[in-house]
Amino acid sequence: METEFSNDKARDAQSVSAVRAGDVERYRELVERHERRVFAVAWSRLGDAALAEEAAQEAFIRGYRSLWLLGDGEKFGGWITSIARRAAINFGLRHRRELNKRERWALEKSTPFKRLSFFIFDFQNSNADFIVGRRKS
Repeated sequence: METEFSNDKARDAQSVSAVRAGDVERYRELVERHERRVFAVAWSRLGDAALAEEAAQEAFIRGYRSLWLLGDGEKFGGWITSIARRAAINFGLRHRRELNKRERWALEKSTPFKRLSFFIFDFQNSNADFIVGRRKS
């Protein structure tokens, strides 16, 4: 197992060196070697496969653009994983803000009766959470 891990790190270092030297096709090797882990990190943060896929793509794009910042090519796996984690956090925040905007817009466009119904429903759920000791996050 340790040898396999060492071989992956050595292959990462070779691929990073080749990409830096101008062989951009070698970046595909890095993507293929790390795509499952990067997706898993993004999915664990977002809980949504489509968003996780977008975050993973964004992470690999950022990684390619910033590859010159990576000192040791053997550390590519951990480095791209940390980029994926930050990308997923940003996607989650952006997605949450977008959903909040859509909810507000839908509420503003609705009839007064629908707004009142939504308010009552939300109020009842808040009270139920309060009664059983749950807090909204």
